[in-house]
Amino acid sequence: GGGVGLRQHARRRPELWGRPPGMLAQTDTPTDAGRAQGSARSEGYGQDIHAAEPSMQVGGYQIVYDLRNENRLRGWRDEGMTEISFPLPGMRQFMVCPLEIALRRGSGGCRLAEPNDPELDSIGDARKVVTVVRVYHRGDLVWRGPGAYR
Repeated sequence: GGGVGLRQHARRRPELWGRPPGMLAQTDTPTDAGRAQGSARSEGYGQDIHAAEPSMQVGGYQIVYDLRNENRLRGWRDEGMTEISFPLPGMRQFMVCPLEIALRRGSGGCRLAEPNDPELDSIGDARKVVTVVRVYHRGDLVWRGPGAYR
């Protein structure tokens, strides 16, 4: 008799998984597909939201930037500096990124540093050499220029 019970269950399954009585038919498309898509892609880090634009990211934050002062950045590198830092909206920590990424107008991963970290003294303030265009947190836009990024 065990086989008969399984077949009965299989026959009833479509009823159990159907739409409840009275529910309106809805499309399967999310109402905010662009934002949902951006969130998923920004978490992957390998695929930037704006892949054609240079960006740096850490901890769900992504800064889209443009190199503004290549000469100063080269000077910092020639003096032995290897990293630059950005403040992050709503966070105490700074995003610390390899100077070379900005120099080649590239994209890449960064690390977080505490504001009282003594090593920040030997890290350049990114705002002196790049223009921050936009800042995203987990795919959501949290800051956009024009204007000075603080």
